[in-house]
Amino acid sequence: MPRTGGRTAPGPRRWASWWRGLAPRRRRVLAAAVGLLVAVGAGVGAVTATAGGSPARPADQAAVGPVLLVPGYGGSLGSLAVLQARLRAAGRDVREVRLGTATQPIADQVPAIERVAAAALARARTIDIVGYSDGGVAVRAWLAAHPSRLSQVRRVVTLGAPHHGTDLTGAAAAFGQGVCSGACADVQPGSALLRRLNRDEAPAGPRWLTVRTALDQTVQPVDSAELAGAVNVRLQDVCADDTAGHGELPSDGLSVGIVVTDLGPGLPAPPAPGQCSALRAVGRGASS
Repeated sequence: MPRTGGRTAPGPRRWASWWRGLAPRRRRVLAAAVGLLVAVGAGVGAVTATAGGSPARPADQAAVGPVLLVPGYGGSLGSLAVLQARLRAAGRDVREVRLGTATQPIADQVPAIERVAAAALARARTIDIVGYSDGGVAVRAWLAAHPSRLSQVRRVVTLGAPHHGTDLTGAAAAFGQGVCSGACADVQPGSALLRRLNRDEAPAGPRWLTVRTALDQTVQPVDSAELAGAVNVRLQDVCADDTAGHGELPSDGLSVGIVVTDLGPGLPAPPAPGQCSALRAVGRGASS
């Protein structure tokens, strides 16, 4: 039981009598102390909740909204034309994200994604987002900078994204200072950005899918394109004869079929070889 100035406090049923028996000055001191403890406790709770965060609630998978397409290194949207056409043919509202130049750090690309996402979410409950190559890392940087969006993003798909860096950037950097800067420096293995993002590779809220090819000569090793907690698909595990390299990921029939299917009914698990022909047909527009 608590003690106050040598006096033992009685049980809970007699707190009122005990309080009345205290001298007025002692009541004031105790009241101030209790108030301070309550305030400090509330502040600690608030800081803990903010610092620790709480997992985002799952995005509503039944609410199908626009699809945002985020290009890769250099920001060219031309590489996404085939994927864009197939998504529109499937009835999707597709929005392009225009990024800056390749010399921009990935963090500087985040506002461009947020502007397009905010405009889309002004009229829709959710969005889907597809990031190609460095664009996949930019998508993750955007979600890290705007964690409230996690419960508004239904699906995240990345195509050949160097989530754990690519050895190619190290080779470029070896040619001299300034050769690999901006986004290139951000996707060097072990970069500060990647270390921060990879503390939680696929945060709760969206459903995550990564697509990679065994023939990728840009993202090395190719398994750098995987994310823990995502559905990770290697094209050659579905169609052994697939010949897509890094540059063909947004236009290859199988890759496009996988993306269109995932943004529609969804891929709860990596597709099996028996689905090769059907997914290629979707990607080529032979079926929907």
